[in-house]
Amino acid sequence: MSAIAPVPNGQQTLIVRAPLRLSLAGGGTDIDAYSRAYGGLVVSTTIDKHVYVVARPTDSEETQILSADYGTFVRHIPSAPSFGIDLALPKAILDEVQAHQRLQIFIASEVSPGTGLGSSGSVAVALTHALLTLKGALPEPDSVAQVACRVKIDRLGQPAGRQDEYAAAFGGMNVIRFSETGVHVSPIQLPQGARRNLEQRLLLFHTGKTRNSSTILRDQEAKAASKSPDSLQALHGIRELAERAIRLLEDGDLDGYGRLLGQSWLLKRRIATGISSSAIDAWYEAALVAGALGGKIAGAGGGGFLLLYVPDLSRQRVISTLERLGLRHLDFAFERAGVTVLLDSVLR
Repeated sequence: MSAIAPVPNGQQTLIVRAPLRLSLAGGGTDIDAYSRAYGGLVVSTTIDKHVYVVARPTDSEETQILSADYGTFVRHIPSAPSFGIDLALPKAILDEVQAHQRLQIFIASEVSPGTGLGSSGSVAVALTHALLTLKGALPEPDSVAQVACRVKIDRLGQPAGRQDEYAAAFGGMNVIRFSETGVHVSPIQLPQGARRNLEQRLLLFHTGKTRNSSTILRDQEAKAASKSPDSLQALHGIRELAERAIRLLEDGDLDGYGRLLGQSWLLKRRIATGISSSAIDAWYEAALVAGALGGKIAGAGGGGFLLLYVPDLSRQRVISTLERLGLRHLDFAFERAGVTVLLDSVLR
């Protein structure tokens, strides 16, 4: 690997971070093929696991991008051929934002990509926010999310919903509604103490399997676009359960929400192939026997993190059961902040 060019003195450097997210209800209804025809609805919360972007000027003739997650370093000149698949997203964002200033960009996530926590959306949001800030803008969450979605879905043609970018840009626990006319984000108001209790009762377990969600999402998108009766019926049911989830959470009926999480998972498995597997089914059943009320695989499915709702008295039993089966428990807390500039300074 060639040495990275020196950073010129007296130039701005930025450190920006964007949170990862958990989809609490409605996942899958945010894909365009469904939401533009029927209206999508997702309940999500951001968590205290983040993607970080460091951006600063360089004296080099090209922009340099280092991805810690993919162990990849590339040099990019605008209009030059694409980097390759792992760094197609940052290249497309550079082109979309028209960031002509030569930069060093470092990208790293606290959680591995491909685990269902929306890391690619968080990367897109953090980098978009950083580049717009370097251009002198004061970017608003909605505009950052719009740019990030436009790059990922329209420019790159990736099969994806839009919830990840809006969750990362706004932060907090929100109801996100999607329609042909746009996206509307509003916070959920939980009763006193309910947020903390929900945080304690939601458990994440890494299955040890990462996955490329594109295949699952392309199948889901195709079935929604072709109005496959079974997939559409499942998506309608998931949206209806998301409406119920809002009421349960706002009423403080957390156990009711936990059971609903399991109902939604059963519907989601009907949307596309590859969402579950025999191993996932076995882990989920073991969790239910140990005391979980419901759960699902985070994100598109197929692997990554298993999200469970577990009453307080069953918490340790569920953790012990799944760890004996080889899964790794990940502690997390809810994150209220969306994309944030951590450092904006001039190097001397």
